[in-house]
Amino acid sequence: MEAAGFRGRLENLERQLAEMSGQETGLQSELNAVLDEINRLRKDEEAQVEKVNEQRVAQAGADQRLRNLSVTLSRLEQEAKASAEQAARREAEAQAAVAEQAQLRLKNEALETT
Repeated sequence: MEAAGFRGRLENLERQLAEMSGQETGLQSELNAVLDEINRLRKDEEAQVEKVNEQRVAQAGADQRLRNLSVTLSRLEQEAKASAEQAARREAEAQAAVAEQAQLRLKNEALETT
């Protein structure tokens, strides 16, 4: 009788072990699925971080080019203003030279007629 009790208990323990083994397998599968999802999410995060970093680098480059173009534009505007002022001075000098030539011509003519 005692042996039958031990056999019954042994069978019960073996059944529980089989159930637990099945549960362990199921839990291991769930754990693996969760770990796979975590790895996928990490890879996605890394890809997004890389993309953001590339965009930041591109934006920084665009900002730098914009600053460079602004400086170049300012310099070109100053050069254009200086050229316009120089052209105006030369035009005034040319007009003064023409006027002086006209006066000298008149003086020459006056001297020749006297």
